[in-house]
Amino acid sequence: FLINLTLEDIREIFELREALDTFAVRRAALTLEPKRIDKLAKRFGSLIKKGNRISFEEMRDAWSELFDAVLESLGNKRFMKIYSDLFHQVEVVRRFSASALERMVEAVRLGEQLVQALARRDVDQAEALLKLHRKKSKEAIFRALS
Repeated sequence: FLINLTLEDIREIFELREALDTFAVRRAALTLEPKRIDKLAKRFGSLIKKGNRISFEEMRDAWSELFDAVLESLGNKRFMKIYSDLFHQVEVVRRFSASALERMVEAVRLGEQLVQALARRDVDQAEALLKLHRKKSKEAIFRALS
């Protein structure tokens, strides 16, 4: 279904996502299984090798897989439901956040760095990288919709 969102709605959604993301990624940095991290590293590594030939769908699917792994590592069904509801509210404008090729390449690079931070169990770096990715996504959406 399609939701009509204002810029204020989007700002509020990203504010909530940042709070939830911070909790989720910090916990995942300590609990995410090494096999899952290896799979994610291979996924992002293959996209890095593609360079400017990546598609929006490839970038989107890699990030979805990454965040599914983060959420599943929490083992908290209520958290996953709340996050899923929030995510679907902004999905309608998600494509705007990566419409430029440079933004897609940057998102893949940040995803790869985030996976590396998770592998090192570097809680602070994982949080910082996810916040940077969300900030850049929000800025791109606001630029596209303003």
